[in-house]
Amino acid sequence: MTTTAVSPDPRHVNPDPFLTAKEAAAYLNVSLRTVWTLRQYGDIKATKIGRLARFRRSELDRYTGATERRADDTAEDPLLTIPEAATYLSIKERQVRNLQYARELHVERVRGRVLLRRSELERYAARTTAHPVER
Repeated sequence: MTTTAVSPDPRHVNPDPFLTAKEAAAYLNVSLRTVWTLRQYGDIKATKIGRLARFRRSELDRYTGATERRADDTAEDPLLTIPEAATYLSIKERQVRNLQYARELHVERVRGRVLLRRSELERYAARTTAHPVER
């Protein structure tokens, strides 16, 4: 008695399968530790199935597309730390933080770090020099 392999019905093949963390690491070409770090920081989402975490291939594709776009944006408009922003504006770090708290400067948070776009600093500098304070 011989058994023949039956090819799966294309209507029943999942186009967006769940991957284990190990499979996700291989798919992204990163280490297993990096996959868990990305999940911890919320860069990629995982679905819990019982006690196990699984990653959708579409979610991994979304992440890789997002990082490519972010790299392109950053090349044209770099993100600066608060000390770098203070140097760029020729003011003290404390003044940059005060502008952040007063919502004069829009900041971005990337993995817990506060960063400012150089274009945002240029806009702020243009606003403040366009209307000098009379004394």
